[in-house]
Amino acid sequence: AAWAGCAVAGLAGDLGWVAWVERGATLCLGLLVAARRSLPRPAALALGVALGLAAGHQAMWPDLATLQRPWLYALGLGAAVLVLWGYVASFAQRFTAPWAQVAVRIAGSWIATVTLLVSALALARR
Repeated sequence: AAWAGCAVAGLAGDLGWVAWVERGATLCLGLLVAARRSLPRPAALALGVALGLAAGHQAMWPDLATLQRPWLYALGLGAAVLVLWGYVASFAQRFTAPWAQVAVRIAGSWIATVTLLVSALALARR
């Protein structure tokens, strides 16, 4: 819901600080998955909303100039993310074999690593 909501906010244009919110939330999420730790519900909800808002905005504003129906694009973007995360959550809960749990932790470590690399490149360009 946050992703779709902020995709609509992407109609406002580029907000440079939103990219750093997205990177920070993605780094936290990747580290939590890699460490196999959970957050209390309010903190997990805040992290999810921050990531959804930032990612939705970042996905929407670059394509804004070429879109004929931006509202439809935002709705489709939100639906695609919902389906994708549904599949990921289903995989993580369905397969309890040790190899599947290790695969999820490895994916979390890759997410954290790539986020750090992208953040370093963004800082180097300044």
